[in-house]
Amino acid sequence: MIYLFVGIFSLSAHAYDLKLKQFDQEKLADLIGKLPLTVRTRVITDIYGPVEGISVKSEFPKEDVGFKAVCESKYFNNSPYASSSVCTMTVDEQHPNVDTKYDEFKLLMADATTAAALFEHISYGRPEKDFRSFGKDKGLTFDGKTTYIFHYRFKCSAESCVMNFSKIIGRDDDQ
Repeated sequence: MIYLFVGIFSLSAHAYDLKLKQFDQEKLADLIGKLPLTVRTRVITDIYGPVEGISVKSEFPKEDVGFKAVCESKYFNNSPYASSSVCTMTVDEQHPNVDTKYDEFKLLMADATTAAALFEHISYGRPEKDFRSFGKDKGLTFDGKTTYIFHYRFKCSAESCVMNFSKIIGRDDDQ
């Protein structure tokens, strides 16, 4: 039991939590909520109070690929649209799928099932589709260029996805 606890603690010690703006959380929750249950988990609980509704918590992806997005959306009065959504994203810096360079994390997701699900539900682009945050920071990209880095960016084909994450979310320009 002690070895299990130490193993879990050491894995989480290298995790990097991305702090997303509210708009980006809602955008991400909308995308993840549309993905099939083959690539995400979903738990639905009832909300009781002045207004009844449901809370839907989704985790994506199901597999350990180097990042995890957890979103919770609340729906009231049988609305098809969420009244509020909160998402957290975590990147495991030590995962073999995650490359770190300059101010960016880069992850290649080669699982065809997960990539196809993302590709099908991202609205824009052909033959690759691009889903990115509104939030961005000025820094050095994975390629060494000084420009704006999106807090998250998924560039997907039907076979694979390249995901980039900012390492400098919230950093002041003076630092």
